[in-house]
Amino acid sequence: MTRRLVTRVRTQAAKASDRRMAEVRKQAAEKAEEKKKLKRRPKKESRRLIALRALGFRNYEEYLKSPGWIEKRDAAVARAHNKCQLCNDFRWTLNVHHNTYENLGSEWNSDLVVLCGPCHIVYHSPAFKKMVVKAKRQLMQRKPRRKRQIQIPKSAGELRDEVNEQAPAPERR
Repeated sequence: MTRRLVTRVRTQAAKASDRRMAEVRKQAAEKAEEKKKLKRRPKKESRRLIALRALGFRNYEEYLKSPGWIEKRDAAVARAHNKCQLCNDFRWTLNVHHNTYENLGSEWNSDLVVLCGPCHIVYHSPAFKKMVVKAKRQLMQRKPRRKRQIQIPKSAGELRDEVNEQAPAPERR
């Protein structure tokens, strides 16, 4: 009898465990379904895409192929003397990087940076961005230098007068 009782208790515990596991699986499936629904939501259009559409382009790649951009790109490369602005190398294909997309379509010279391929990759790395932020902080904390006063050389007459004033007067007999 005790054996039967033990077996019955074990089977009941196993059934309860199976029910709990089924509930846990059901909850996990519901959460996964919710995540899928969230992913299906239409994404908001980025500012860059909105600006491009206002200029009449469907996407960024189309803008980069436009004659207006090619002209701006060539002007930026010419301003940089056909060299990367980080490493001054001229052997790589040069990319013109947007610092900001706020003026897309009418970029300022300060909005564009000419970079070689390797520097463009580094420019996008988080480590580089941290380094730039750190450098900016250090510049902001630095005390302004005192201006050195430059002494203007005196004329020959002024030097003679100064020497005569400092020299002891000759004794008269």
